[in-house]
Amino acid sequence: MADRAQEILDDRVRVVLDVDIRYKGMHDCRWFVCSGWQERSEALYAAAAAVSRRRDESRQGSESDAPHGVGDMVRRARREHGSR
Repeated sequence: MADRAQEILDDRVRVVLDVDIRYKGMHDCRWFVCSGWQERSEALYAAAAAVSRRRDESRQGSESDAPHGVGDMVRRARREHGSR
């Protein structure tokens, strides 16, 4: 899973580094719009969701109530203060 996530990140960086907005040829900002950025974003968010699910599965049964990230801290604060 880590190798796949790194591959996705590397691909995104490679594409961005290949764009030169001053270049009037093949790889200008107009090219980027049609370069498949939506698919790369979808792959990135899918990988992040898979990592998050795996992390949540590994935490099940944990006796620690300590927050592990921003989302956990927000949920805990909301519980403690009775807000949504």
